[in-house]
Amino acid sequence: MLTIRFQAGDRSVQLTCMGRLVRGDECDFLTESVLSRLEASVTLDLSEIEFADAAGLGTLVYLHDQLLSQGRELILLSPPEHLLELIRLTGLDGVFTIHSALERCIVA
Repeated sequence: MLTIRFQAGDRSVQLTCMGRLVRGDECDFLTESVLSRLEASVTLDLSEIEFADAAGLGTLVYLHDQLLSQGRELILLSPPEHLLELIRLTGLDGVFTIHSALERCIVA
């Protein structure tokens, strides 16, 4: 199961994702949650994702492409090591904007 907590600002929103990012309802829920937002910048805090499959990764790619086509940005915040490894293995670390929680604290 995937749960999402929202924290919105004027031009950005952070969605904290908790649970599993897998094919089916979870990926659909994330897609609907992100695409329903109108902010210029969407940050997905993935630090509490317990497991992600290929469909979960594909959903992140889809969301990145959708936001990019609208002139918006998607930022992945603190993906867990298992998801980060999958991102690296597929070469998507050159596509996604990825920050650690520490980097976000320094920038903020």
